[in-house]
Amino acid sequence: MQTQATIRALATQVHKRGMALPAIFFLEMYKPLSGVAHAAALVSSPMLVPFFGAERYEVALKIVGSRDALEQLIQEIERLEQLAKGVADGN
Repeated sequence: MQTQATIRALATQVHKRGMALPAIFFLEMYKPLSGVAHAAALVSSPMLVPFFGAERYEVALKIVGSRDALEQLIQEIERLEQLAKGVADGN
């Protein structure tokens, strides 16, 4: 459940900052490399955990290491964009 909440929070922040298109582009490019990035994140965890906290870092690792979670993040960003577009169009 924490992963879903984090995905929603990340998607919301991306949308609020108007970065949906670059974020989706980056995430789509990144999906094939998720395994490599997950391994690199595991190796660098002793240096990064103090900055982010163990719990937040663990959730981030789950998202980074899972193509399904990355796809959920992309879909949530797209959903928020569609909602905003529908409101802007008056639908």
